[in-house]
Amino acid sequence: MTMGELMTEGVVTQKVADLGINGWQDLVSWVRALPYGRNKQRGNPLLVLEERKGSCSTKHALLKLFAEENGFLDIKLMVGIYKMNPHNTPEAKDVLLSCGLAYLPEAHCYLKKGEQRIDATKPFFDISQFEKDILEEIEINVEQIADYKVSMHRDFLKKWSKENAIHLEFQQVWEIREKCIEKLVENQPLNLQP
Repeated sequence: MTMGELMTEGVVTQKVADLGINGWQDLVSWVRALPYGRNKQRGNPLLVLEERKGSCSTKHALLKLFAEENGFLDIKLMVGIYKMNPHNTPEAKDVLLSCGLAYLPEAHCYLKKGEQRIDATKPFFDISQFEKDILEEIEINVEQIADYKVSMHRDFLKKWSKENAIHLEFQQVWEIREKCIEKLVENQPLNLQP
């Protein structure tokens, strides 16, 4: 099966077809154009279709489900922990600088086909902006986008804080991270929704 041919038995594929989206590339473009934002249920990628927004986790989990339903078994769902810094995430610059941090490890979901990374998180985002800053990368399944991803990220941040003698309590580090994410939501282009 090619990326242009679709099976229509799957739940995700049917919902996508009902929206008039015709295939993998169209779906990737449609998802990328949606606003970045957390869904009501962190672990439910189908909400991307209903709420017309999504996080890196839900957007890529939705794409992974579509790929699986359509036999694109070479598409992998990944979590990369990368150095979120003012260069690759300019929206977080003021938060990081005000806290005296050059960077903060952030967990980011995307897809991988062979060695190619595919990112549909937000419009005009180029994954090459942070590829060189990836500290760790693992494949996950769709069911791991919520609790597992958060737990993995928190564990990584605790270890990083200790190894780098970050003189902040873990909860303070996590709050800084949350402020950075808020800035991502606040500082996105408006009216790009498909």
